[in-house]
Amino acid sequence: MFYNFYFCSKHWSLIIVCPDFKFGNIVDSINEGKTQKNYKLVKITEEVVEINFKWHMAQCKQQKGSCECGYMVIKHMKEFIDSIQHDLVNRLWNEEGYFEESQIENLVVDLMSGFIKKMF
Repeated sequence: MFYNFYFCSKHWSLIIVCPDFKFGNIVDSINEGKTQKNYKLVKITEEVVEINFKWHMAQCKQQKGSCECGYMVIKHMKEFIDSIQHDLVNRLWNEEGYFEESQIENLVVDLMSGFIKKMF
């Protein structure tokens, strides 16, 4: 399994690929009706590993503004590590609505607190 942070048109997304199951997950906080065809990295991945994947557009929290995507990728990566990675095919994001600015601030404080504790 591998994952990529994907930057396109000034926006970060998370793409998780599991070649063993021929499965890929696209986690995008500005989905707006996109499909896997909107992501050049999807096509490149399939060409490089020579596998046609079943792609899933994650139903994840969306961002309200235009500059929160980096924080959203961090949020989704943390969720992946904490609870999804061990059962990626069956356990996916299933969220609706928006991630509020106060929630982003809390995420940053929590992550930085944990980082500082581990470093010092």
